[in-house]
Amino acid sequence: MINTEKEWITYLQDKENLYLYGAGKRAQYCLYYCKKSGIKVDGLLVSHRAHNPLEKEGLPVLALDELDETGLAASDLHVVVTLAGGMKQWLDEFCQMPHFKSLLFISDRLYSEWNRRTLQYRYEDKQNRYRLEVEYPEMEPEQGLVVERASGQAILRLPLHARQGMLQPLLDFGTRKEFEREFGPLRLVPKVTGDGITSLAAKQEKIEIYVATSHMDKARAEEIRQGAYLPIQVGASLTDVRKGCLTDHTGDHISHRNRDYCECTGLYWIWKNTSGQAYVGLAHYRRRLKLDDGSVAYIKEQGIDLVVGHPQFEMETIREFFARYIYSRDWTLLKEVVCGYDRGYADCFARYEEGHFYFPCNVALWKREWFDRYCRFAFDVASQIDTFYQERGILREDRYMGYLFEQLSTLFIMRHNQDIRTACTQIRWIV
Repeated sequence: MINTEKEWITYLQDKENLYLYGAGKRAQYCLYYCKKSGIKVDGLLVSHRAHNPLEKEGLPVLALDELDETGLAASDLHVVVTLAGGMKQWLDEFCQMPHFKSLLFISDRLYSEWNRRTLQYRYEDKQNRYRLEVEYPEMEPEQGLVVERASGQAILRLPLHARQGMLQPLLDFGTRKEFEREFGPLRLVPKVTGDGITSLAAKQEKIEIYVATSHMDKARAEEIRQGAYLPIQVGASLTDVRKGCLTDHTGDHISHRNRDYCECTGLYWIWKNTSGQAYVGLAHYRRRLKLDDGSVAYIKEQGIDLVVGHPQFEMETIREFFARYIYSRDWTLLKEVVCGYDRGYADCFARYEEGHFYFPCNVALWKREWFDRYCRFAFDVASQIDTFYQERGILREDRYMGYLFEQLSTLFIMRHNQDIRTACTQIRWIV
């Protein structure tokens, strides 16, 4: 079984009489990928003629009982099995077939790589302004980036696990122009070369980025505590385990609600128990904004009020996408409370829920005055939604508030895009 793209290319690039077994969608992906990789496929094989085409992508499709008529001997063929289920499902059946020269099965891992590459190639075939990065350094698993060809800068994140059917929505909506239509200018932090914001820059510019970590995370506090980064243990009131850092269960806090609010119990603690920073932010122990001292200089020079991760693109509308993670009642309540906040939010929400972008992960670095304004808005809305369930005696503990805060931060940015100067950078995934 071939498991990786590199193994695939190395093994098959010089093979003669290479055939694919199967003529369905997996075979189509395989053909496309082979073409782009310079691998010559001579045809396709199927078990029987019924319901199968005579050709695919200009190549002959042969039933096994037609091999003799073509003069081909099974023992001369290298065959790649593209059928779903892999070796575990099909090995017994192939043991009953003619003896092929070599019989290769596709692992799920390799098929996943094919899917990524096929999306990349098909997307780049359709336009020449952007390219897709499907294996970007420090990117979290199953995430890719839309990159501008001219500048070489990433502008959008996109989920690679949802690639089936993504191509057309990505071509239609996944552009800088479409994003800016709703959110204003897309500013990008210049290329980051350093490894985080140093202690000196953090002290001089009064920058604090709190990193939410829990007692179950592998990262130790001393590994997180560097430069501008300050670890804070969230959900501390729910355990006796201590990580040797700040905790979110002192002072004015909602630590006991961590199972609903996730990292946002840390956000609340920062809002209520700290002050005096020029910039303050939140990160996760595995997700950090990619910034360095050069980024700090850019933020100052450009008068940036907020740094967030690249906007996340989804092929469905935002309302449809989040229906996977939160209940329809949550969305209804969110819409009612936000739209009642002021007329501007009502207009934003209507556009937002039919759009394709949001700012992910509750990871951001705010100028302190904007941070306070955002928290007042977000926790006001959250408390009203929270009250709805508490009055009915409904215990959630299903992370729903964490998802809602992604909506609230995005709506806040959209609502104030004329006043708040926002810049984007990569969210770095810490392995």
